[in-house]
Amino acid sequence: MKITEYTRDQIKQLVQDGICPVQTLRDYEVLCQLQNGEKITNVAMDNNLCRDQVRRIRNKYMPR
Repeated sequence: MKITEYTRDQIKQLVQDGICPVQTLRDYEVLCQLQNGEKITNVAMDNNLCRDQVRRIRNKYMPR
């Protein structure tokens, strides 16, 4: 199952239960923005990340 198939609340609960690391929620939000057609630069600015970090998150969960 892909991370984006969960809801934000489900991811938040997994983080609170200690099943997933805290960064998973941030990664989830980044991936949702990318799937909605946002540009990497805009996603990076919205999440206070550099473009390379956004690319690494994208490649981690959505390999080509």
